[in-house]
Amino acid sequence: MDLLPIPEIGLLATASLDSNMCIWRIDDRKFMEGYSKHTYLNQGHKKAIYSLEWEAEHKLILSAGLEHDIIIWNPICENSIFKLKGHNHSLVGVKWLKGTNQVMSADISGMFRIWDVRTFTTVQTFNCPLNEINCFAVTSPPKRIVAGGRKLIFYDYNEPTNNHLADD
Repeated sequence: MDLLPIPEIGLLATASLDSNMCIWRIDDRKFMEGYSKHTYLNQGHKKAIYSLEWEAEHKLILSAGLEHDIIIWNPICENSIFKLKGHNHSLVGVKWLKGTNQVMSADISGMFRIWDVRTFTTVQTFNCPLNEINCFAVTSPPKRIVAGGRKLIFYDYNEPTNNHLADD
């Protein structure tokens, strides 16, 4: 369902409908050594994984799917670090907001959450007026969130001038 290249450390992460996330070495296209296929089985997801995201500064993989939680992983070890809980519906994706310590997630009902990964807490929520969304993207520049369903909804945003606030 998703491919996530991690060129800084020479890895590729894959996500699938069978709830597996695998880590591959890019250079020889093999599973990482030291683990049985380096598949994260029963380590977090029990249902399909739809979305993967890489955060280079903290070296974290974020995964989201049919479950209501975002799971944060260290790509070097098999254990998850943390689960971000707060959605009531299946997730359609997770995105890192570049240049910040924030992650954005969205579920099929149109609820968006912005998380601070330093404290693993929600800093802002908002709802999209679409009945159901299937995907979303974050662009920069311009700083824009695009939600996709039967229509596209665009949200422009500015970064707060006071970093202790989610929005001015």
